[in-house]
Amino acid sequence: MHVNGVSHHLLDLSQFENERELDPLTWQEAFQCYLSWIADVGDEPSVKRWTTHFTTLAKDEAIRKNFRAILEFDIETRQNYALRPHQHDEAEWSHRLQKKKYATLQDELFRHSQQLRSSLVDRPSNVAASSRFKPYHKEPSTKQQPKKEDAEHSSFRDSKPAKSTDPMCIICGRTGHRFSACSEETSTKGAQTFMKYADGNLCRRSNNSQLCIGYNLNNPRRPCKRDHSEQHLCSFCGRAEHGALSRSCL
Repeated sequence: MHVNGVSHHLLDLSQFENERELDPLTWQEAFQCYLSWIADVGDEPSVKRWTTHFTTLAKDEAIRKNFRAILEFDIETRQNYALRPHQHDEAEWSHRLQKKKYATLQDELFRHSQQLRSSLVDRPSNVAASSRFKPYHKEPSTKQQPKKEDAEHSSFRDSKPAKSTDPMCIICGRTGHRFSACSEETSTKGAQTFMKYADGNLCRRSNNSQLCIGYNLNNPRRPCKRDHSEQHLCSFCGRAEHGALSRSCL
């Protein structure tokens, strides 16, 4: 990286995990470390420029709905500056960010359509035949009608499965206890849990940053819309695309 015309050589990044696979929480921890390094080797304009860069991205609505665009934009911005140091242009910066958001969404839609097309192509030919309409056979008019007692026991309402009252813990993924009483340190997959419950809050183990409990407990179709500081991230994996009870990452 170039600071004040001086080249600073960093470590060989090949020894670390792929930066493009960071989850939102780890990314925020990483950029805090990056800002600390800039403060040590850079000047005041550099610190101000990169602080504005990261804090603006962290507050962007896309960090919950389209984190991949935020992450890729951040990586490309830092790489471009390291290769060719240049004066910050806010309008150009915002234009590139919006362009990255659009391109990422287009890519997601394209991959989804390709997967849907593949599933239709791979569907067995007998599925179409079996899905054709088959009329009911006429029953003899003398068929005995069910007794009233039998009809009551076979009603549609009674045929629905009973809703389970055994909650799933949004910290470890197990059942049998509520997350507020969870003492597990590993998930059902054997990995260390991301979160813990402390002082009435759902907190990340590494830095005690708070996650929104309502976002992880609510139906995915009715997400939390409150304006608060708690992050809307999955308490199992830390991703912004879903809450814990969507079970998308289990």
